[in-house]
Amino acid sequence: MKLPSEETLWKTASIGLGLIIGVAIISIMYQVNYMFYPVEEVSDGANPDLETYFSNPALILGKFIALSTGTFFAAAIAKLVKPELTYWSAIITGSVLMILGLFDIVASSYPVYFTIVAPLLYLPAALFGYMFINNLQQKRV
Repeated sequence: MKLPSEETLWKTASIGLGLIIGVAIISIMYQVNYMFYPVEEVSDGANPDLETYFSNPALILGKFIALSTGTFFAAAIAKLVKPELTYWSAIITGSVLMILGLFDIVASSYPVYFTIVAPLLYLPAALFGYMFINNLQQKRV
């Protein structure tokens, strides 16, 4: 069995670090969003009405901002750690986060527009993060 090269391992590690930090950013921003819009405001305490809760436009906007920001920084950090990464690393990063986001969509009762728009935000956000750091690194050279 042939082992991957050291370069491949470092590229994988940088993408992994970006994913870890991106997921952490998304999670922290989700928690802040949930603190601003607690479930108790739309429920009688015992049986929360999650469809009403997740249809709050401000909550959904916060979720859009959180997933875009986390994905942006995930790809940006991966590129920052390993400058040799290509745009495929951003596509991989965005795809992995999109798959995780699809699990969230399936597990919750979001409005239809959220289930359509949210998966479409991951790849552009990751590519923007990659391009942002790529432009900074090229200006430095």
